[in-house]
Amino acid sequence: MIRIMLEKLKEKQFSVVLIQSITILLFSNVVTHLVFPTWQQYNGIFHSSMELVCIIIAANLFLVVWCRYYSNSVKNQIIALGFLAIAIFDVLHTFYFNALGFLPKNYFDLSLRFWIVSRITEAILLLIITTNLSKIKINKWIGLSGSLIYSIGISYIIFFHKNLFPILYTSNGVTNIKILFEYCIIFILIAAAWNLKGKMSNKDTFTYKYIAITILLFISAEICFTTYKTFTDFVMAYGHVLKVTYYICLFKGIVKTEMDYPYLKLDEMNKQLRDILNAIPLAIHTYDEDLRITFANKKFEELLQCKSADIAGLTMTEFLNKIEKIDREDENEFPISLIEKGISMDNIVRTYKTLEGNSVKLLVNIHKIENGVMFISKEAACEQAIENLNLQTETILNSMLYPAMILNNHGTITACNVSFQNLIDLDKDDIIGSSLVKINKMINFDNEEIVNKFFGGNLYNEYYEASLVSIKGIKRKITGQVSPIYNVENKKIGIISVMQDVTELKNNQERLINQEKLALLGQMGASIVHDTRNFLTTINGSCQLIELYSDDVKINECAKRIKMDTDEINRIMSDFLTLAKPANIAVEEVSVYDLLSSVKNLLQTSSLIKGINIEFKFNHDERYLMCDQVRIRQVILNICKNAIEAMENVEQPVLKIQTDIDEFTNEIYVGITDNGAGIPKEIISKLGTPFFTTKKNGTGLGLSSCFQIISEHKGRIEIKSELNVGTTFTIILPCMFEDEEEELV
Repeated sequence: MIRIMLEKLKEKQFSVVLIQSITILLFSNVVTHLVFPTWQQYNGIFHSSMELVCIIIAANLFLVVWCRYYSNSVKNQIIALGFLAIAIFDVLHTFYFNALGFLPKNYFDLSLRFWIVSRITEAILLLIITTNLSKIKINKWIGLSGSLIYSIGISYIIFFHKNLFPILYTSNGVTNIKILFEYCIIFILIAAAWNLKGKMSNKDTFTYKYIAITILLFISAEICFTTYKTFTDFVMAYGHVLKVTYYICLFKGIVKTEMDYPYLKLDEMNKQLRDILNAIPLAIHTYDEDLRITFANKKFEELLQCKSADIAGLTMTEFLNKIEKIDREDENEFPISLIEKGISMDNIVRTYKTLEGNSVKLLVNIHKIENGVMFISKEAACEQAIENLNLQTETILNSMLYPAMILNNHGTITACNVSFQNLIDLDKDDIIGSSLVKINKMINFDNEEIVNKFFGGNLYNEYYEASLVSIKGIKRKITGQVSPIYNVENKKIGIISVMQDVTELKNNQERLINQEKLALLGQMGASIVHDTRNFLTTINGSCQLIELYSDDVKINECAKRIKMDTDEINRIMSDFLTLAKPANIAVEEVSVYDLLSSVKNLLQTSSLIKGINIEFKFNHDERYLMCDQVRIRQVILNICKNAIEAMENVEQPVLKIQTDIDEFTNEIYVGITDNGAGIPKEIISKLGTPFFTTKKNGTGLGLSSCFQIISEHKGRIEIKSELNVGTTFTIILPCMFEDEEEELV
């Protein structure tokens, strides 16, 4: 305890409290010496007078807090309600004091019982208020009722159930039980003093300094009350003087809290408000009703390059003389109209010259406030930075039918509309803040020229065409136009790109061109093919006759070779007629697994795959197609034949055929992969075009026929190839939905 007290002495606040307490103790001692003769002669009257002073102080303490109950802290409320009960106990203690003659017969310690209850209540009250009570709320009338019930209830028990209390006083004087009670009170007060550790320097709603002095004086008084022998002893008089003194000290602390706290709190709120306004990244300054500057925050000082202390109190005219306004409009008329009409004005552009001679263009908003006006300003260039336009432009972009995005000068996407999100199948959160390069890699954007122009700073109003692959794997062709975005200072702050999905348009154009070509070829070649087939029939019949009547082996071999060549010519003619005049599709419900199993059997028994390792990996999920299975089988076999021919010079040729199902799109994938030489990138886009071929003896009609058949089945063929690694042809066809299958069943 001594070590702790020595450590506390090092604290300035504790030292001040200790010095003040010692000063009060000495002063009280002097006062006691002066009044002690009177105490000895008229101890009953003097005792009652001093107790009456304490009662008046306790009652006033209650009334001071009660009048402004809810504006007081919880601790003040507890002290007030507690001292109401203490005042009642002190009244009864004084009334039944032995020397006044109102004591009932055979009840010598009645006054002392009220004394002990009052002192214990005081000690517990001080212990409670030195703990943390910030979350407790006490209703005014419930608190008053509780205080009265407590004081009246204890008084009733003391009056009518005296046997419940130990005897505190006999004809021989005070008992040891009474002294023990006094020591218990001292122990409670020491605990309260311990709770004050580290709190006396706190700027709280409660004055802990006066509580600390009260506790120290209270302990000193209790020591006096445990050491006296007779009621007329000096220590008894000293204890009562100390009691009056700590009551006065506590009352002063409450009153000081009532008077000082609102102003201290107001100062704290003003400081907090200034800190908040200084932390706001906007220039703020205010005028009073006389148009004199009352406040300017840090951002205002930074933009106008002035100090708030230098402009505080200046009228608007005086301020504009220091900070020259370049604009012609009379700025005084704005705040005057605000004060008179109570209106606000937004987004007024003003240009000022700072004290250092720099011009700054501000976007000003003027608002009416209590007894004045407030100017909120920000740099117009910063306001129009591309990052700050997102919220303003989002609604406009989303109202556009075409995909659009906005980029800043660093190539970061700062805004986009819903159409753009749907175009690339990516969520807004994954797009905003991403670099253009990153997004282009994700969607395989193929127009590098327009991207290089942007990063090279040479991009103005440009029209472009490109193709991309969405995140879901959908190929799209787009056209677009990019335009630079300039701010009010004519500085480029970014670009906007507006696009249009022309995939369907391009496909229709290509389809129309091909149809026109094929129609022309059909018209020109139909009669030629018909006549040629007649000659082929004659040649084929002659070859059969030669084989029948000739016994010469060499002649028969030549006849067979001629027959094989005529069959090949006939097949080419059939492919040509298919392209020129597509046959009607005979669709039926076909099991995917059964269709592919039949292809597997054909390939395994074919002489084409001799020396080739063929691998099958089928998805056994039972799905159905509405298709012409003969033509679909023809497509698969034709692509397999091309794959085998591409592996002629491969030492260990491998042909892989695998299937998979996309549950999301309800499509089946048939992948045919070889490990041949691969196809150059620039040729892939041309595959499927009629009469385009890379084979020495090819016609370019077989693969074109495959593309056409799959297209007629509302499917597509995708090609991926890598030189010296191999090629994969993926046939994608729509499956039937379950409800369609049930209808057919």
